[in-house]
Amino acid sequence: MTNEMFKKEAFKKSVKDNVKFLYRKTIEEATQEQIFQAVSYSVKDVIIDNWLATQKAYDEQDPKIVYYMSMEFLMGRALGNNLINLCAYGEVKEALEELGFDLNCIEDQEPDPALGNGGLGRLAACFLDSLATLNYAAYGCGIRYHYGMFKQKIQNGYQIEVPDNWLKNGYPFELRRPEYAKEVHFGGYVRVEYDPEKGGNKFIHEGYQAVKAIPYDMPITGYDNDVVNTLRIWDAEPIVDFELDSFDKGDYKKAVEQENLARTIVEVLYPNDNHMAGKELRLKQQYFFVSASLQAAIAKYKKTHDDITKLHEKVVFQMNDTHPTVAVAELMRILIDEEGLGWDQAWDITTKCCAYTNHTIMSEALEKWPIELFSRLLPRVYQIIEEINRRFILEIQQKYPGNFEKIKKMAIIYDGQVKMAHLAIAAGYSVNGVARLHTEILKKQELKDFYEMMPEKFNNKTNGITQRRFLLHGNPLLAKWVTAHVGDEWITDLPKIKELTLYVDDEKAQKEFGLAEWSGDVEDFYAKPYFRNIYREMNVVRFEFPGLNIRLDYCGDPVLHRGEPKKIKFVLSNKSKYVTSDRVNVYLYGREGCEILPQKEQNIFLSMAHMGDGIRELEYEILVEEPLRASYRFVAEFVFEENKNNCPMEVPFVLLSEAGQTVPVVWEKKGPACTPNLPRV
Repeated sequence: MTNEMFKKEAFKKSVKDNVKFLYRKTIEEATQEQIFQAVSYSVKDVIIDNWLATQKAYDEQDPKIVYYMSMEFLMGRALGNNLINLCAYGEVKEALEELGFDLNCIEDQEPDPALGNGGLGRLAACFLDSLATLNYAAYGCGIRYHYGMFKQKIQNGYQIEVPDNWLKNGYPFELRRPEYAKEVHFGGYVRVEYDPEKGGNKFIHEGYQAVKAIPYDMPITGYDNDVVNTLRIWDAEPIVDFELDSFDKGDYKKAVEQENLARTIVEVLYPNDNHMAGKELRLKQQYFFVSASLQAAIAKYKKTHDDITKLHEKVVFQMNDTHPTVAVAELMRILIDEEGLGWDQAWDITTKCCAYTNHTIMSEALEKWPIELFSRLLPRVYQIIEEINRRFILEIQQKYPGNFEKIKKMAIIYDGQVKMAHLAIAAGYSVNGVARLHTEILKKQELKDFYEMMPEKFNNKTNGITQRRFLLHGNPLLAKWVTAHVGDEWITDLPKIKELTLYVDDEKAQKEFGLAEWSGDVEDFYAKPYFRNIYREMNVVRFEFPGLNIRLDYCGDPVLHRGEPKKIKFVLSNKSKYVTSDRVNVYLYGREGCEILPQKEQNIFLSMAHMGDGIRELEYEILVEEPLRASYRFVAEFVFEENKNNCPMEVPFVLLSEAGQTVPVVWEKKGPACTPNLPRV
């Protein structure tokens, strides 16, 4: 059921109010980016209500919570995905159209959150989406990177890498939660003293540098179920913002030392680690978000539970690759040093709480840290890993007496290195690969010794996709065709899509599929094909038809530089004697994103009769002054006086000369309207 907030008039009022309150502007004065922010906050209002209701339900039901810990979350843009999952995309699209805005253009204003890079981060994002849709209580735990890997630009034919500052205009789908801040410690030393109450040693970490971890929560909406889970990403701030005393003494570097330490930790995803400073920063990043996440998880558990020894009944930590596997030792540290448990109790809880996902079969990609670096940066954690390693080696010796080769291959600390994958396998109750073949290779080659010793831990979880983002949202016309043939259960149960095999030899279904993939429904009077020039190739993105009048709408994205004249040549080709239209209206706009730059607008009126059977070339030169990047749009509207009985025909077509090819649109008569037959290009 659609939320009341998404009804047209209510939503339009909300967007207008947001523009006024956020920017002190009317909606007519707002930029596209400001409209995006306003629309996002309107959608966020609905999400917040569902978010509160979800957390209240979790508090009442007290389910087991999974904390999915990952250095990467390649989430993708949130606005469209949230609207799809809230089942409100169509309503919002129509409301914005009435305000004079295109939802596709609004979505294009959203920066891609630079929280991930590749398959590792995309898997994490898909899991969060699935967990919310399947009603599982879950948190994603990661880092709020200020910059991603890089933003790519092409200048003079070469790739240029520049910082991807995705937060420069603020991100509407995040909430700062300073009330849940945690303190994370680096360096220092461990003092040991006897504790008469426990009758054993007490370990005290001193002389450390401290950083404050501030959580930012992002909502993860489930599909059509009002569930909203949380991706909690941690930003770093100094404990003391500014040391005025040091500044007054002229020690300016020391005055901002803490601030620089904090800023460096969250500056960029995967800093270069081909030098020791880079390795140290990576280890700091990993421990930073792991320690903060574990502290928060245990604090949340203790709010409603008194017995820490039952932590494993309500909490699980899923470690996505080796980056967060320091969680094993950090959980042991918290249970022993802060909760006062003995080693055996703490180890029993840890081995029931931790699970590990392996992503690679390359041994060199399984993280290993130099002992000198690890012990200096995380002294207490290293002590705990030493003890885990000592006890694990005893287990190996008991299982394989006299087999020192096994110890060499399986030890957690060996040859001057701390091997994080070995730590995760030794402590985790589950070890999974991400494809059947991958898991088999792990069991038979790379991790063969571990599999032989503890086969019950190994299992496979094949990577999947979220069909809602990549089909339902990414290709709505094809999604509509699929639903028409197999129902809508595939949206939450993808194997249902296999029922399409019933139509594999159905010619009618094949033709419909082709039209759904490249075309659209008979909904409009104008035919509006949209093209985008990507790497100087033209690909059909959307095609809506059936009118007698045809409107060709071509968007191109060249790289244009300030003050550099850019010649754009269009070709109109008329080879059909059946075309009786006496005019074509051509419009050319210079554009920034989806905003028309009025000073670049020029209307050209041509007579079809003047073109005859030849080719008429139009040249238009754009001189880009602002901004540095721009795009252009070419619209040709063909008005036919009488053509009901003249199908098939070849329609005059628009061509960007740089692409070096013509792409005719051939129309064939089907009933009262003409249906296009588009070639693949």
